Amino acid sequence: MDLNSWDYHELGKEMRYASIFKLLELFKREDEKYNSKCVEFVDITKNLNKEDRQAIEDECQFYEGSKLKIALKIAETLTK
Repeated sequence: MDLNSWDYHELGKEMRYASIFKLLELFKREDEKYNSKCVEFVDITKNLNKEDRQAIEDECQFYEGSKLKIALKIAETLTK
């Protein structure tokens, strides 16, 4: 799965005018999603076919990318 900026459009709208506090809450939310998806992946990976495994890996990649975008926005806001 090749992610582009359009994949993160909804997240970008949430982040656009968010305060540092809101950005930190968004980061925590995405981190929880990422962690739960990774735990799910580990729990069921032995029973998945290649396509299903790839779908979960793609979702994990999306959540990790979301966390990165939020972290960069936090850093940008703090350094202004």
